[in-house]
Amino acid sequence: MDSTGKEPSDSKAKESANSSTKCLIRHGELEGCEKLIAFLFDECLDDPVLQYSNTWLEDQDLKIALSADGRRMAVARGRRLALFNLLQNPGERLEPRYIDDACNSSESITDITWIAFVGSASQPKVFVDECILVGTSAGRVGFYSASGKFLQSQRFHTTEVIRLRVRGGESGPCRGDATEDLTVLYTGALVRLDAFDLQSCVRRWQVLGAGQHESELQVRKWELPKWKGSVCLDGVCAGPFPPLLDNLLTSSSDAPVSDLCLLTVGCKPAMMAYSASETDDLGVVALASKVVGSMGSAVFGLANSVASSAKHAASGRVPVLGSWLGSALGAASATASAASAARPQSEAEKHDVRPGEEAALEEGGRTRPWRAVQDGPRRVTSLRLAPRGSMAASTDSLGRVCLLDTASPFTLVRMWKGYRKASIAWLEDSNEASHGEPQQLLAVLAPMRGGLLEIWQLRRGQCVARAKCGNNCQLLEAARPFGAAMSVTRGSSEQDLQRVIAKAFIVHGSGQVEAVGMPDLPDML
Repeated sequence: MDSTGKEPSDSKAKESANSSTKCLIRHGELEGCEKLIAFLFDECLDDPVLQYSNTWLEDQDLKIALSADGRRMAVARGRRLALFNLLQNPGERLEPRYIDDACNSSESITDITWIAFVGSASQPKVFVDECILVGTSAGRVGFYSASGKFLQSQRFHTTEVIRLRVRGGESGPCRGDATEDLTVLYTGALVRLDAFDLQSCVRRWQVLGAGQHESELQVRKWELPKWKGSVCLDGVCAGPFPPLLDNLLTSSSDAPVSDLCLLTVGCKPAMMAYSASETDDLGVVALASKVVGSMGSAVFGLANSVASSAKHAASGRVPVLGSWLGSALGAASATASAASAARPQSEAEKHDVRPGEEAALEEGGRTRPWRAVQDGPRRVTSLRLAPRGSMAASTDSLGRVCLLDTASPFTLVRMWKGYRKASIAWLEDSNEASHGEPQQLLAVLAPMRGGLLEIWQLRRGQCVARAKCGNNCQLLEAARPFGAAMSVTRGSSEQDLQRVIAKAFIVHGSGQVEAVGMPDLPDML
């Protein structure tokens, strides 16, 4: 079925059948897949391998993330985290790492992602400072090294982590934007972590060891408005808005900085774009107002005491300075104690905020609604930004895959119908590079159509490849390394492009992993 809802012709079907075996390239295999199933589904009373061997990838609580080079995989469910090295050679044997308690006993893992940074030309490794991020239901984000060593855990908000999204340079509505960041989407808030600060902290944690707090992450948090009946399922900071016309005509260096574009999807509304200022410290102002509010009664008590003393002075009865000051402070202290007794439980106790996690209680900056897409029955389940440019793709509960333009938020460019419960991933083809940039493609996996995998060109392009993947499989996108966009130049070699371009993979329930590529594309690694 194509973008118009029609089935492909016989000639196209034959062409797709010939290319199906070439667009899926054997990549690796999970060692001890049965042991992994038993590890993740240990609560099963019966044999977990027998019960989940054919459906374990369809579990809603299962989270999978791939490293930037696609050679390592992280799998999580509940409180458990497993790390694997995908076998590249039949004779190679690398032991997996199993972590029983990746979060606290009262929490569960809600999302995971892999981050990495492109190394310099003088470094032997292509990617450096790799680590796995684990988001939990209590709002904490745990950092683990690529080998599974615990580095740090920080909490930026009191609600659960919904999504962890990486945005590389030149991805978003503003052309030429080089900023890179990690988005932590919470229920009711969105947190942005700058890639440069994130790399600095990861390096310090790797040197200092676990549990060291000498380098706290500096983040920017915004509150998301609560709409009646609304549910947020995915979101990302897409970077700054394109500059306005008056900014382009202004040559002054103190021209106003464009606001950031925050995108969220879910239902009621199905899609929402917010404008958020990065320089407006409304979070600090809100915190100060809270302090002023709690201290107001004590301040007024002090003012009344001073006024009373002035009245006595006018009548000739001037008390000693220490006497009226002491009585004023005593009144203020008594008022503050009474206010404290009236509230039996603090906000920190209510949200289980521990020492060093006070930032989770701070209010975020304000956001301004920019554009909303209201579509009552539709529930948008995922949103993924393109590796480069302003395109984005989404899936929803009505079986539609939408190609959107974020330069004018949520402008519909193209729609594919008939893809219920579909998953999407971006990939790039360096063989079709234009002006030094690889061609971007969208991979769509339709499990309700026998596990049909399709690779589409953007905008008005055609489906360039199809393949049957079967049931009990997942389409995954390899982690996007920070610095990839800056490392790709007009004179980049084919080998350099292959290392940093976006990659997609198919993971089968048997443990086999296949790389997704173009029919004429050689091995992606």
